[in-house]
Amino acid sequence: MSGAAASRLRIVRLVGVLLTAAAAACGGDGGTGPSNTTPSPGTPSPGTPGTSTRLLYEFLPGNVGFYYGAPAVVGNAIYVGTARGVEYQRGTTNAFYKLSLSLAKQWEFSLGDKEVRGGAALDAAGNVYFAVEEGRFAGSSNPSFFWLYALDPNGALRWTKQIRRVLPNVGMNNPAVAADNTIYIGGDKFYAFDAAGNTKWVYEEAASLLTMNAPIIDAAGNIYFSSSSAVYSLTPAGVRRWRVTTSGEYFSSPAFSVDYSKVFVAVENRVYCLRAGTGEIIWQFTPPGIAGVFRATPAVDDRDNVYLGTKADNQSVFYAIRADGSGILWQNPIGGDLYSSPAIGNDRVLYVGSEFGTAGKQLHALDLATGTERWNAVLRGDATWSSPAIADGGVLYIGSMDVNGTGAGFYAYRTDATGLLPGAGSARFHGSNANNGRRD
Repeated sequence: MSGAAASRLRIVRLVGVLLTAAAAACGGDGGTGPSNTTPSPGTPSPGTPGTSTRLLYEFLPGNVGFYYGAPAVVGNAIYVGTARGVEYQRGTTNAFYKLSLSLAKQWEFSLGDKEVRGGAALDAAGNVYFAVEEGRFAGSSNPSFFWLYALDPNGALRWTKQIRRVLPNVGMNNPAVAADNTIYIGGDKFYAFDAAGNTKWVYEEAASLLTMNAPIIDAAGNIYFSSSSAVYSLTPAGVRRWRVTTSGEYFSSPAFSVDYSKVFVAVENRVYCLRAGTGEIIWQFTPPGIAGVFRATPAVDDRDNVYLGTKADNQSVFYAIRADGSGILWQNPIGGDLYSSPAIGNDRVLYVGSEFGTAGKQLHALDLATGTERWNAVLRGDATWSSPAIADGGVLYIGSMDVNGTGAGFYAYRTDATGLLPGAGSARFHGSNANNGRRD
């Protein structure tokens, strides 16, 4: 970090200390230390948040960021962990956090130079599950180990399980938690664990089954996920229901239609609509003139229209695709990579993060019917795999990435919604604010 950058970071932290102290003096929610800040009016320096009057709170983790941090919002708390992107040197102060809705730290589980490689999910007892990567180098995840971590409701370690030690460098591992508290996660195989960490079953095939996305679970307990060579559905007992062969990038996760009868999944530059019961391809659609690939997970509205954006640098585009796959409702040339998966509010506005695009912003609020940008905001860094959640009451939560110690933030923004869109097939990444692969 340059001397100027270090000075700016020290100033930001000092401001955070002063603002947190002021909040506590006024009877705030007990923010713990300089990592919780309440923005004050005024124009901030370029590249820092605050240009939007909608910013409510910011949590500063230090010299690491939320590259993969798709937050889980359960009860009155937020669960999220830190990492840098694989192209950067890993940090040495990573942690997994439980935060209040006003981003005060409730507890912290320290990870050192290990990184949280996806979103978290909770079981009915409040135990927390998330994937951790250990041992990578700058620019490569080979060799590295991936683990599933289980913490108790107070943030103490319960158990860990190794889930892979293979490439690729890209993608996330996100656990899903079934109604019976079975934990599902992909890696070099597809795993099912009980809450005590016992292996219930493992699904594998002779062909590669590498999974780097988020499995989803239907109302009957069946599981759906994308792999390096196919999209799968398994029964709750780990028996294959169907397999659809695919090719190309598979880092996008599946999403359900409103009535669970269809599954939408993006692979490379195509979106598939599959019959949930049989895997039959109902339609597949590639937007005309598309550049790049889909890494984001689709959101699905209450009419089964599908929404997601591309990774194509300054040619990145956000698409709204018709429910029958017949074409595009609208498109918005955001101009910055769209790894972030959108969330749809009950104000019929779609919220999504991006890397720094042509608009110079990294949080976008788009009209659901037209794609017109309603408002946007600057973050401390790009929003990459972090996907927004919209809690009851309408507060949006999203994280930004860190680049080799320049600092990042996790943010709370006021929206015009009061929650996620009701009746949607998938109003946000992994089905709901709980981030557990289910809509409930």
